Amino acid sequence: MDKENQVDSINETSIILSRSTELSSFEKNMLDPNDVSVTIRNGKRTVEGYDLNGNKVVMTTYLSNNAAAENKGLYSQTMSVCAGLSKEERVQEAKRLKKEEKLSQVEIAKKLDVSQKTISNDLKS
Repeated sequence: MDKENQVDSINETSIILSRSTELSSFEKNMLDPNDVSVTIRNGKRTVEGYDLNGNKVVMTTYLSNNAAAENKGLYSQTMSVCAGLSKEERVQEAKRLKKEEKLSQVEIAKKLDVSQKTISNDLKS
C-alpha cells in the first residue's frame, strides 16, 4: 500500500470510529484498557483514560454531520496528556484553558484529572 492510500485508509478508519464506542488500534496501544471511557455527544467523541505511565489522556474527535457517510466535511482530532503538574502549573494551565480555549470548569477538570471543585478554587486564586 503506498503512502497516500495508507493515509486515506487511516483517515477513513478514524472517521468511522469517530461515531463508535470501539477503540481504534492507536487508542488501544496508547491507553490502559482497564480504565478507558468513550462518550459520543453532539458530534464529539471523547476517549478518556490513562496511558501506561499513569498519565491522564483525553482524545477528542469533532466530526460534521455528514462526514462519516460522505467522507467529507470538517474532521478534527485533538489529544492532551496531563503528566503530574505542580499546583502552580495546574493553576496556570487551568486559567489558560478557561481564557484561551473557553472551556468549562468540568472540561478543564477532565483534562487535568482533578475535580471541578479544585478547578473552581484554582480559578479564584
